[in-house]
Amino acid sequence: MNCLRNRKIVLTVFCLAFFLLIAAILTRGPAVSVLDKEQLRTYMLGRLSVTVPEFMQPQVEKFSYTWDSRTPNNESHYLGYPLSLSEQPYINAAHAEAEWSAAIEACRDKAFNMMFEWDVSNLFKIPAYFLCFKGDGATYQFYIIIQESQCLLHIVGRKSYRYPAQPEKDALTEEILQILTEFYKKYRQGHDIHRGNIFYTYYGEIIDVIFNTNERMSVQFSNTEKDLLWGINTSINFFGETENDLRNWMKRGGRPGFSRARMRDIPNFPGKGYETLEKNNNTSLYFLELDYAGLYLDTHIPSFHMFATKKPSVDMDIFLEMWEVILADIRPLQQENFRSTKL
Repeated sequence: MNCLRNRKIVLTVFCLAFFLLIAAILTRGPAVSVLDKEQLRTYMLGRLSVTVPEFMQPQVEKFSYTWDSRTPNNESHYLGYPLSLSEQPYINAAHAEAEWSAAIEACRDKAFNMMFEWDVSNLFKIPAYFLCFKGDGATYQFYIIIQESQCLLHIVGRKSYRYPAQPEKDALTEEILQILTEFYKKYRQGHDIHRGNIFYTYYGEIIDVIFNTNERMSVQFSNTEKDLLWGINTSINFFGETENDLRNWMKRGGRPGFSRARMRDIPNFPGKGYETLEKNNNTSLYFLELDYAGLYLDTHIPSFHMFATKKPSVDMDIFLEMWEVILADIRPLQQENFRSTKL
């Protein structure tokens, strides 16, 4: 009898605890997000749409984009490529001309061996200056600095010369200059939503630009105190990596310092990415990284490397939730899978 009575007591206590738990869950309501009151802002960057909390502002001197020198079939090179474009925000737009002149002077200062230079404003219909100087090895840079309304635009083409040959003011230089001019004609400030082969820069967009094995974009954002950083790098070809390669990285990621390493879904992309969370014990900085291998040579789903860091002054919940908000909303801009080699 005592045994039966004890069983009834245990069962009653268990049932009461269970119902109290259910009641607590039902009456608690939804969890409050630490970012609920923060406004979000969406940017079109490269081939992606990226949404970040509004307190995260661009904190880089230049927004950089690069196109490789090879054709899409990897069989030949384009004259004047690899080509890069950088948008440099004005410190004070009212002094745009002075900043343009300062940028030209800075370019002269860093040039190892200046070959020639001249004003090309007549080609661009706005203030523009052309410089040619020696870069790495036998490669020379054909550098144009343009005074746009929202930013200084740097367009740089490169060409290698077989020693002892070097660039001169000749027909080949004129051809490279014409290629850079034609590239600029595809650039316009402001973002217009439309379909097709559009590459979005921070201040504008490039229409029908070629893409090939190494189209790249790199941008960074931080909060006002700069104790919280987020950034993303993209590429059409993520160094040939596949999701299986990322899984192999994961197997090697169990070294000291990593508090988390896992493969995880990315809502708007097929497959998984490789994510790591690491703390640097010397600096107390936290590092979050995610590598995603897109579809090879497919601009619809580019590969990307997404990263964030935080100082001890930033709450860990805010850090992790910001990461999840960005990851949940990042998506390809173009909703159809296509390839184009239109020049």
